Amino acid sequence: MSEKLFYEDSYITEIDANIIDKRNSQNKWELVLDKTYFYPEKSSLSN
Repeated sequence: MSEKLFYEDSYITEIDANIIDKRNSQNKWELVLDKTYFYPEKSSLSN
Protein backbone atom coordinates (compact mmCIF):
# COMPACT_ATOMS: atom_id res chain seq x y z
CA MET A 1 0.00 0.00 0.00
CA SER A 2 1.35 3.43 -0.93
CA GLU A 3 1.80 6.17 1.65
CA LYS A 4 -0.79 8.86 0.85
CA LEU A 5 1.05 12.18 1.03
CA PHE A 6 -1.95 14.30 0.01
CA TYR A 7 -3.27 14.02 3.58
CA GLU A 8 -0.12 15.73 4.90
CA ASP A 9 0.27 18.52 2.30
CA SER A 10 -2.30 19.12 -0.42
CA TYR A 11 0.03 21.55 -2.22
CA ILE A 12 2.95 19.13 -2.63
CA THR A 13 4.69 19.36 -6.02
CA GLU A 14 7.57 16.90 -5.63
CA ILE A 15 8.20 13.63 -3.78
CA ASP A 16 10.97 11.08 -3.31
CA ALA A 17 9.56 7.58 -3.77
CA ASN A 18 10.78 4.04 -4.33
CA ILE A 19 9.56 1.70 -7.05
CA ILE A 20 8.01 -1.33 -5.34
CA ASP A 21 6.65 -3.07 -8.46
CA LYS A 22 6.80 -2.75 -12.24
CA ARG A 23 4.62 -4.33 -14.91
CA ASN A 24 4.69 -4.40 -18.69
CA SER A 25 1.13 -4.03 -19.95
CA GLN A 26 0.38 -3.72 -23.67
CA ASN A 27 3.94 -2.55 -24.41
CA LYS A 28 3.74 0.16 -21.73
CA TRP A 29 5.40 0.10 -18.33
CA GLU A 30 3.38 0.65 -15.16
CA LEU A 31 5.23 1.56 -11.96
CA VAL A 32 3.94 1.13 -8.42
CA LEU A 33 5.50 3.57 -5.96
CA ASP A 34 5.66 3.40 -2.18
CA LYS A 35 4.27 6.97 -1.95
CA THR A 36 1.63 8.89 -3.86
CA TYR A 37 0.26 12.41 -3.89
CA PHE A 38 -2.65 11.70 -6.27
CA TYR A 39 -5.90 12.33 -4.45
CA PRO A 40 -8.65 9.90 -5.40
CA GLU A 41 -11.87 11.75 -6.01
CA LYS A 42 -15.11 10.99 -7.69
CA SER A 43 -15.46 12.66 -11.06
CA SER A 44 -18.65 14.42 -12.04
CA LEU A 45 -17.90 13.79 -15.70
CA SER A 46 -19.76 10.97 -17.37
CA ASN A 47 -18.21 8.76 -20.02
